[in-house]
Amino acid sequence: MQYRCGDNIGFNYQYGILPFTVIDDRIPTDAKYIYVLSDHPSRAVHSPYTSRCKLILEKLFEYIKEKRPSATVVVKRGGDLFLDFARFAKAKVTICSANSSDLAPNFGPHFNWIVSPTIISNMKGLRPWTQIIDVLEGKMAMPGK
Repeated sequence: MQYRCGDNIGFNYQYGILPFTVIDDRIPTDAKYIYVLSDHPSRAVHSPYTSRCKLILEKLFEYIKEKRPSATVVVKRGGDLFLDFARFAKAKVTICSANSSDLAPNFGPHFNWIVSPTIISNMKGLRPWTQIIDVLEGKMAMPGK
């Protein structure tokens, strides 16, 4: 699963972050290994939202472990891009948000490209910002929707 966070948090148009609930019917219940590949913590350091990814990814890890308790879950931030592409291409299921860097290796029957309206791209109505966790977990509707 590709989970671009960092600068995607601040967008309010076609990019955004995926609700955790997208895994519910896309990752097989018998999955043994689940890799969550995300951007490096130092990517987009100019974005005021980048630091929020740590908490979001921690909560995503907890959510996946709760939903797929028998799977080994790995959250990987940064690293070898070519190795990440190989992981995408070899995966039985690949999940990506609307993000052009994921398209090249992933066309095929295992590819799930998630686009609007599923992505959450405008978070201005969330105060405090940590309410996004409840929205991502499906516990709260996005304000204004």
